[in-house]
Amino acid sequence: AESAAKSIKDVKTYSGIHRYLTNTDCLLSEKAALSSTARIANDKWALSCHIVHEGKNLNNAFFFPEELDKNHDTMVGQPIDWEHNFDMIIGSVTSTELTNDEAANGRKSVLIGGTLARLSPYMTWTPYENNDSYKTIDELIQSRFELNQLFMSVHVLYESLECPICGYKTTNNINFELHVHSIHADILAAGEHPGRGLRGIHFAGPGIVAVPGDPMAIVTKLEFDNSEIANLT
Repeated sequence: AESAAKSIKDVKTYSGIHRYLTNTDCLLSEKAALSSTARIANDKWALSCHIVHEGKNLNNAFFFPEELDKNHDTMVGQPIDWEHNFDMIIGSVTSTELTNDEAANGRKSVLIGGTLARLSPYMTWTPYENNDSYKTIDELIQSRFELNQLFMSVHVLYESLECPICGYKTTNNINFELHVHSIHADILAAGEHPGRGLRGIHFAGPGIVAVPGDPMAIVTKLEFDNSEIANLT
């Protein structure tokens, strides 16, 4: 069999940036001998996040609590992507429940559980520590979490729209905005929007994002999921 040992360090290119893999000049078995707790490269994180809250978010989408209660489980099994780039799947949603988020004044919210794959557990970016563009996704995830800024967002499909103020219903986006501008012009004049109440919702495409539609959609737990991690001894 071809040896995994290398005389020089491998160079990989990600988005035009060269990265050096650490310890690539030793066999996997030799790497295991370096530490009794060395782990295989499919390490995973377990995460929790109140990803959607009742009421209006920054995108003017308005979520009714009964819609969240009825449809939150449509997110189970959905892949988790990076910045809503569906070519960069980094995990999946494993569970959902409707709960109250004390950090959001007790509002109803969808609490998800999920796993994230460690994509680059043996990479290093030390030459450019102060430049996020040179960090791996793993390092961005860890640093954002430590700053309480690891946000998530989710795409939502819906069947119809309902005005949260007066109950006007339509399946047409243009008609809904015409209603808002004609009936609730005073709210718009105050710099607000009543929100687009979503009915018949189906969640699709949760992701880790830098700028969330819901500012309270912060990952509150990020820890190693040891259930599928094998120690190399």
